[in-house]
Amino acid sequence: MIGSDVVGLALLPSLGVVYGAAAIDNRSARPFFRHERIGNDGIMFSVTKFRTLKPELVTAYSAQGAYDSRASRIGLALRRTGLDELPQLMSVAEGDMSLVGVRASSGESLAYLQDAAPDIFDEWYEKAYSAGKPALIGPAQIYRHGFVNPSEENYRRSLEIDLEYARQASLIKDLRILGSAPFKLLAANLRPKEPAQDMVEIVQSPLPEAAT
Repeated sequence: MIGSDVVGLALLPSLGVVYGAAAIDNRSARPFFRHERIGNDGIMFSVTKFRTLKPELVTAYSAQGAYDSRASRIGLALRRTGLDELPQLMSVAEGDMSLVGVRASSGESLAYLQDAAPDIFDEWYEKAYSAGKPALIGPAQIYRHGFVNPSEENYRRSLEIDLEYARQASLIKDLRILGSAPFKLLAANLRPKEPAQDMVEIVQSPLPEAAT
């Protein structure tokens, strides 16, 4: 909790700027949305993010990664830099999440990961995901940011990265990950990799009619 308070204070100016941009983009003083993630012992908890989809979308469909075609221009920038995640510092302060570790997942995301790597999923869930609180940021999440549309191979590799992280977890390592994350995210977005040949098909949700 002390760590989240320190990081929160350090990010306060940035949070204010991002809030203003998101508020203008969403034409609302409350540019947030909440959704469910799976925490310790399988207990569900809510996390808050800045809303990044185009304002005319009246329903918050499941996100499709940092390059979601339904995102607004500002929303796309927030996704690519990870700044849409900043409100989740509240979940860290409340004790539902940690700052660094294995990224918090929804039930839908866990089912997809299980399909992508069934032979190592159980080990990953037991030794990495359930070994501690789900996190705001982690090395596997940064790795996936470098792909426009991650393939099954990419998702499998991300589980392997989580397992490697869990085996070597330490405070020093977490501090290094936290300190290098902004630069690695920037590098990943400057040179995003195109979809692999074995890319899992991502079904685009239809756009609803604009609210009247």
